[in-house]
Amino acid sequence: MHRFLLLSLLLLTGCDFGDPSEVAGRTEAALREYFPRASAVVQPQNSTIYGMTCVDLGRKLVGQIAPVLASSPEVKRLRSLRKLEWLPGNHTYRYFVVGFEKQLVVYDVDKDDVQVRDAEADYQAIYRQRCTVPQTQAASYP
Repeated sequence: MHRFLLLSLLLLTGCDFGDPSEVAGRTEAALREYFPRASAVVQPQNSTIYGMTCVDLGRKLVGQIAPVLASSPEVKRLRSLRKLEWLPGNHTYRYFVVGFEKQLVVYDVDKDDVQVRDAEADYQAIYRQRCTVPQTQAASYP
C-alpha cells in the first residue's frame, strides 16, 4: 500500500525539473499504477508538485503515509537535488504533495519535514476539477 508513494517519488529523481509538464506527466504515470484516476498539477511559482490520488481515504490511513514518505530514500534524493537549484536553468521543487479528497501529505524538501494537513479551498477546487467523474462517465449499477 505504501509502495505507491515510493514509486511516485522514483519518477522525480530523473526528471528535468525545468519542465513542469514533464514533471506532471511522470507524477501522474507513477500514481496511476495505484490510483487509475490520479492527476498531477505542477505549480513552479509555488515550487510545488501536487499528485492527486482522486480517492478519499480516512485521516488515520493518510496519517500512516507520512512517516513512510519522510523516510524513503527517494525523498532524501529529492533533498539532495534541491541543493542544486542554483545551477543555471535548473528548477527544483520545494514541496511534494500527495493529495486525497480531504487531506494532504505535504513533504517540505528544504526542512526535511512531512505533515498531514486538511485540504484548503484552493486545493479542493483543483481536486474537484481534476477528479470529479462527469455524469456521462459515472458507472451505473443495477
